[in-house]
Amino acid sequence: MEILSGEPMPPPTLGRMRIHCLENVDKSLYFLSSLNVHLENVGAHDIVDGNARITLGLLWTIILRFQIQDIAISTTTDALLLWCQMKTAGYPNVDVQNFTTSWRDGLAFNALIHKHRPDLINFSALSPHTPLQNLESAFIVAEKRLGITRLFDPEDIYVENPDEKSIITYVVTYYHYFSKIKAETVHARRVTNFLHYLQDVHDQACLYEKDTSALLAWIRQKIAWLDSRDFPPRVADLQQLLVEFNDYRLKEKPDKFFEKGNIEISLFTLQTKMRAVNMRVYKPTNGLQVAQVNSAWQRLEKSEHARELALRDELVLQRRLEHLYNRFQRKAKLREAWILDNQKLLQQPDYAEDLLMVEAALKKHEALETDVCSYADRIQTVGQIADELDRSNFYNIKEVLATRDHIEKLWARLLNLMRERFGRLDAKHSYFKQFSELDHLSTIISSLQKQLDTDDCGAHLSAVEELLQRHELLETDIRSIHRSMSQSLRLLEGDTYITGSAAELGKQREQAVRDAYSRLVASAEARRYALELSKARWEVFAELDEQHYYIRERLDYMRKVREIPNNGFVDGLFRRHRALEIELENRRIALNLTFEKASFLADQKFPELEPVVDRVMEVKEAWEELIEETVARKKTLMFVRDYQYFLVSCDDTESWIREKLELSASVLQRGVQNDSLSLIECLLKRHQETIAAVESFASVVDQLKSSGEDLIDQADDQLFAVTGSRPSQIVAGCESREQVKTSVDQKLQLIGDLYKELTEEICHTQTALLDVLSLHQLFRMASGTYNWITEKREYLRAHVIEELQDVHTLALQGEQPGYWSLMQEKMEVVKRRFVMLQMQMSKTAEQVSKLRVFPVLFSVNCSISDRLYRKHYNE
Repeated sequence: MEILSGEPMPPPTLGRMRIHCLENVDKSLYFLSSLNVHLENVGAHDIVDGNARITLGLLWTIILRFQIQDIAISTTTDALLLWCQMKTAGYPNVDVQNFTTSWRDGLAFNALIHKHRPDLINFSALSPHTPLQNLESAFIVAEKRLGITRLFDPEDIYVENPDEKSIITYVVTYYHYFSKIKAETVHARRVTNFLHYLQDVHDQACLYEKDTSALLAWIRQKIAWLDSRDFPPRVADLQQLLVEFNDYRLKEKPDKFFEKGNIEISLFTLQTKMRAVNMRVYKPTNGLQVAQVNSAWQRLEKSEHARELALRDELVLQRRLEHLYNRFQRKAKLREAWILDNQKLLQQPDYAEDLLMVEAALKKHEALETDVCSYADRIQTVGQIADELDRSNFYNIKEVLATRDHIEKLWARLLNLMRERFGRLDAKHSYFKQFSELDHLSTIISSLQKQLDTDDCGAHLSAVEELLQRHELLETDIRSIHRSMSQSLRLLEGDTYITGSAAELGKQREQAVRDAYSRLVASAEARRYALELSKARWEVFAELDEQHYYIRERLDYMRKVREIPNNGFVDGLFRRHRALEIELENRRIALNLTFEKASFLADQKFPELEPVVDRVMEVKEAWEELIEETVARKKTLMFVRDYQYFLVSCDDTESWIREKLELSASVLQRGVQNDSLSLIECLLKRHQETIAAVESFASVVDQLKSSGEDLIDQADDQLFAVTGSRPSQIVAGCESREQVKTSVDQKLQLIGDLYKELTEEICHTQTALLDVLSLHQLFRMASGTYNWITEKREYLRAHVIEELQDVHTLALQGEQPGYWSLMQEKMEVVKRRFVMLQMQMSKTAEQVSKLRVFPVLFSVNCSISDRLYRKHYNE
């Protein structure tokens, strides 16, 4: 429908039950109604129940709506023609294509009547070969039974070209008549259907409640029955319970499930009907709702599943226990009979009198023992079955445990009898086997002795190693012979069954074997010693060749790399040389071990040692030459490293001195340009720190001079010497000792000049800063003195002169009594003030005299302080 209409539909309801199918079909029919598709007498029940006629009609309506309706119908004639085609569709020999020739045979008229009133015409009796009869029958039935006025005679229609407008007019009367009859019939049927509808709704509601209550009661009863777990212990009783359960599930439950589905369908149908007529939708009371029925049904299914599992598990368990019990009884009888038979066999006497008979008896006993050992698993199986029956609480467990204990006792007795018989046979077998073992050992010792009687020590190292491997195999055989011989002799000595001449013969054979074995061991030791000396000789020769090749390779490499650059890679070369020294030390240890081996061979007076001795001398000479070259290269690398360190230290020293020179100049400039006494004091303090740093830096300069002298001493003639094995080389960019001395002297001269310049500069800066500080102190003292004089002048004017005027006024009034004493007090106060003022003036006079001396003191450095002094002195 979505594809045909191009519009979305509501989502379908998932599920395959009848109620789900009805709901989905209702959604489709409602969707068609919303598209103005006329659906007459088509319900969801008809489609779901498979009514072929209704279904085909619905499909034809959909085709008309979405296919034929799209064809443009320009006139009413086309619409009437389409109506006729729809009504006569499906009738045999009726094909309405127009309003002329398609109606000549009369079958189309009869088809229209039969379509609406099939009781009036027997269409199947009509034939296309009798057109006049067909037309007459249709006209008569239409006029008499339907009341449609007859407009034609059969001869008017049965012509070659009937009149189109007349036929259209006549067919329109058919259309209006049938449309009116249909409308009246539909109205009456609707009223009747609605009354029946209401009664049906009420009946369905009552039936739903009754069926739902009965179903819920049945579910509760069955849940209680299914949840019970009182199972009988017998298999037959359990099978009877399983039959009852299957009867419930296959007969009783399906009917109830169908009843449950009908309940859901009836409720859905009831609610759908009530919604269709806009009635208040029926809602079941609490306890009778579909969700509660589904929940109860789910609980029923869970209980059913649990009971089925429990029944089957219990039945499987009881069947298994029954099977185990039968199996236990059968196996117990078989094991008991087998054990008793073997006990009789083991209790028979032994008649073995020689080695062959004893070996045959032992083989039989071993076969019996193998059979018994393999049978242990079967005995254990019996016990396992009994234990499992005991764990499962089998009802006849006492009999099972008694049988198991009896079998285990018989098995233990059988094992004891088997061990006793084997001990007897084994003792006899050892007694008869001793002499044959001694003869066999003598034969093997003779064969090995022949293999050891040879002087071949190998022509090269691989041959010697191969001979040693063969000799190790021989020694392995000798050790195995020793073990076999010791065991045989020990058995022979401990055997108490042999006496007389047989015992004497055994002692003679024992002594002969011992002597032959001693000679074999001595020959093997001598042979091994000779092979090890030969191997040591060839190993020493190979190690000497390897060491000689390594030494020559290192010498060639060190002679090729002559020039050592004066750059930052010296540390890497030095580390590489250090690794070379470690490698040479390891080589020296290995070489000393090789020399020790060669010395040991010489002490042993091993033949054919002249090539080894010559090779030792060649390796020693090459080694001494390599050591000399390594020492010379290390000295060169140390010189280059020290020389680079010296140059870097000189550059750092030069940078530090120039930095201090710039710092001293900047401090002096800031001190001269600034008028703040605190800042000048801070600059002077910082300059004092600079002076201390420069003074302590003198040790660094001295250390540089000492390092330079050491470098010159290191750059001796041997460093640049030219030998046969080492041509002239460039060391740190220098070709001779004179170049090194010139470079070092130039650096030291530059550092000395800069350091001297720095010393003079900081002394000059310190003197200038002290002068500036003194000037600022002078300016502060002069300003203070000036302010004191101004203050005292104001004081004299304000206080002393006024008091003197008061005294003078009192003196003029001296004839008055009492004023003389007051005048004396005033004069005493004035006198004390003058005395204090004279004392302060004497101190101030000293400061003024100092101020007069300052110009003389600054006459030496007037170039720095003249400007400052003249600026403030006038003030």
